[in-house]
Amino acid sequence: MKYYIVALFAFLCLSASAQTSNIDSLRSAFESMSPGKPKRDVAISLTNIYLDKINQQEAMKYAKESIQAAESLPPASKVKPYCILCSVYWAMNDYTSALEAAEKALEYANQDSNSDAIEMANNSIGNTYYRMGNYYDAERFFLVSLESAKKSNNKSSIGSLYNNLANVNLAKGNLDKSVSYSIEALKLKEALNDEKGIAMVCNNIANAYRKLQQPEKALQYQLKSLAIKEKLNDTRGIALSLGNIGNVYHDLGDTQKAISCYLKALKYQLQIKDDLLIGNSYNSLGYVFYERGDYKKAMEYYQLSWHYRSKTGNKSALSSMYNNMAKVYTATDELGKAEDFYKKALTLAKANGEKEDIAEANKGLADVSTKRKDFAKSLQYMMDAEKAKDSIYNIASSTAIAEMQTKYETEKKDASIKLLQKENELQDIKYKKTVFMFVALFVLIGAILIIIYTYSYLKQHKKAEQLRVDAEYKRINAIVNAQEEERKRISAELHDGLGQVLSAVKLNVSMLKDDLGQNASTLSQYNTAMLLLDQSCNEVRNMSHSMMPAILVKMGLKEALRELASAINNTGVLKVMIDDKELDNEPAELIKIHLYRIVQELLNNILKYANATEVQIQFSKDSQGLGLMIEDNGKGFDTTVLNNSSGLGWHSIQSRIALLKGQIEVDSKPTTTGTAVFVSVPVVDVL
Repeated sequence: MKYYIVALFAFLCLSASAQTSNIDSLRSAFESMSPGKPKRDVAISLTNIYLDKINQQEAMKYAKESIQAAESLPPASKVKPYCILCSVYWAMNDYTSALEAAEKALEYANQDSNSDAIEMANNSIGNTYYRMGNYYDAERFFLVSLESAKKSNNKSSIGSLYNNLANVNLAKGNLDKSVSYSIEALKLKEALNDEKGIAMVCNNIANAYRKLQQPEKALQYQLKSLAIKEKLNDTRGIALSLGNIGNVYHDLGDTQKAISCYLKALKYQLQIKDDLLIGNSYNSLGYVFYERGDYKKAMEYYQLSWHYRSKTGNKSALSSMYNNMAKVYTATDELGKAEDFYKKALTLAKANGEKEDIAEANKGLADVSTKRKDFAKSLQYMMDAEKAKDSIYNIASSTAIAEMQTKYETEKKDASIKLLQKENELQDIKYKKTVFMFVALFVLIGAILIIIYTYSYLKQHKKAEQLRVDAEYKRINAIVNAQEEERKRISAELHDGLGQVLSAVKLNVSMLKDDLGQNASTLSQYNTAMLLLDQSCNEVRNMSHSMMPAILVKMGLKEALRELASAINNTGVLKVMIDDKELDNEPAELIKIHLYRIVQELLNNILKYANATEVQIQFSKDSQGLGLMIEDNGKGFDTTVLNNSSGLGWHSIQSRIALLKGQIEVDSKPTTTGTAVFVSVPVVDVL
């Protein structure tokens, strides 16, 4: 107990003074402790301090000490030491050892089935793969980690994992997914007032804007990110931001400012010995001189970049490097070398799924083929390049910009939440001043004040977060309600307005038949007019039903679904069977409309893609709410494609389920027959 109090005081001092307290005191406290959780935690804290000071030898020493201190603890308590050891190996560019440490952490986490520990271990594995340039495996482990973080409702970890997923998808060229993850991360980081996290997310959004060829907006976010990092004295973050800002100035055509930023970035990067960032800066300098036509100087910088990047083992960095070196060889008519390097780049880029590098390599190979007058090959390579570019920009442009714009419009409306957050910040500043004045004499009193303050702060923060969540839900709900009401109004207008008029016209035209006589030409024109009027009436009736089936409004969900099933059954293509025995009470109108649209969209997808002959729709009910299962006997598919789907139908289904606070699960495999979709809606929550 005595040692635990010593450790507690040490942590409080570190937290209050931003880790400027006497390290020797902390080391002394560590030496006097017995193995166990307090000693483990102090060793981890010392590891982080030495990592910040770029002292990898001492960091490694205390990382291993933390593992030894946790030897007698339960398996879950050993996860954090192995994860901190993994981070030390990152700093040393030893990703093989880092991966071994992270996998050991996951082994211990699984033994205790501890959600927090599983989240931490999977996150460490994902980060290791990300640093290696293996983006497929990185995303896979980040998603597993995210599910664990959601189970324990760890919002700080959820925000960080959204940011990690944004990084992965940015690297892969999935800009729409990257921006979506960034927006979610930014919401959580702002709600938690996590300045470092906000800076990281702003950097991601800036990089997305840069790839969308909007450098002015990219510069705005990069400068915001840099300002936060300078405030926090985050050396590595500053080095990263300066390099990114240099890239934006390059895009804007201001090469002098770009070079200045690269050189400033190098100063920091060499100080922290980050080989990947050093390689990035030399690569950027090389590209500037390549554009100036100074190919000798460009190749010198590229060789320096290759020297540092190759030490990291990052395949993504190497693929872009090979592309750049190949450009120099193309410009100097060394076409054999150019082709070799472009093909090396293409192989690595395909392995990592990096669409931008794939496009760049194919374009370069097209240029080489053109110089060789092999126009058939050139055309094929150019088509492959355009295909890769389309997969990046056509999907991303509208979606990414719309999501970011919506996010900031929402922020402007949330004035009351911002005001509450500002009060929290002012209270935080006042408290810190008080702590700095009295911590030397009244450490124990300071500890009590920290506890009181933390309780108050978390209470206010929870209130602010709840206000924001409620406001966002109401806003989206209002938009969807308005859309459905407009569908209903247009449906009624078509049916009761235009439909009635067409019926009246048909009646009046039919009365003219007796006056036409027996003239064949006139009778033919009359019959054609009547046929067109019948077709118009049917078209208006179909449009009205598509906008909002009248039976759904008048008779309810049961009858509407039965009518939908009957219409499909009449085609003879697909047999739809409905088991609605447990749908005894009609849901609220909003739920009813959403469920109808979900079933309608799923049936549409089955008709288009499944080649099924039968579909079973079944409703169930329990204390948790309403359940819906739609099962077909068609061909199965790989459900992971839904994660990357850009289709409006699937997006609409997910949006409606989110509004109902429900869940959806798709069970299907390419090797089996049939697909089952399970939807659950907590009816009480959304009434």
